[in-house]
Amino acid sequence: MNIKSELLRRSVSDMVCRELEYYTEFDENKIADSTAIEIVGRIQEILKKDNSDFEIVEEIVCLFEEYKIDSG
Repeated sequence: MNIKSELLRRSVSDMVCRELEYYTEFDENKIADSTAIEIVGRIQEILKKDNSDFEIVEEIVCLFEEYKIDSG
């Protein structure tokens, strides 16, 4: 990724975060809960597959990356 794109993304992200602080009709719990339920459902489907442990972990890590969740 080029540095200009990274800086632009960070700047836009910071602006959005600042603006959301003042937006009172924003329900972060509702959004996070629905996203979390979706992720758990997808993990459940991954676990039902007859794959090796490595393949299962790899799919879950990819799922986390899709949602921009750091899997450490």
